[in-house]
Amino acid sequence: MSLSNEIRDYMLSIGAVRHGHTGGDHIKWSLPNGQKYFTSLTPSDSRALLNIKSETRRMLGLTSEGGKKAASYSKKDACSGFSMEAVRKEQQHSAAIREITGRATAAIKRIDALLIEAQRNRDQREGEWLVEQYMAHKATLERYYQPVPALTCKSNAVMAMA
Repeated sequence: MSLSNEIRDYMLSIGAVRHGHTGGDHIKWSLPNGQKYFTSLTPSDSRALLNIKSETRRMLGLTSEGGKKAASYSKKDACSGFSMEAVRKEQQHSAAIREITGRATAAIKRIDALLIEAQRNRDQREGEWLVEQYMAHKATLERYYQPVPALTCKSNAVMAMA
């Protein structure tokens, strides 16, 4: 089976509709979601079918990443920029960041505990001060306002003199 026939069979299997040839060497297809797609009439690339499958899946939203293209690399970038020294430094930096984060978390917990204790102490001191103020005001009131003795009638004669 030729590559052109394999492409045709694949496009029909996904529900694409063929609309004929364009002015050049391409075939116009309509995908099930209404998007237009063009394939070569006589593909010369052995990966043409794989590329078409990938592109049509992406266009139909059948990829897990929602249409995001895969990373591409050129030959000049092959193995460039990788070094074990860089990996070791990254691991050291990660370990240092974890250690600093752990120390900071422990310090924050200690500060929180100290703040709670300080608030408790402030509340206790304020309560003691309020009790002292209450007692001082009570003593002042008791000093100036002595209780009035109860009135008693001893006789009518005492009442007449008054």
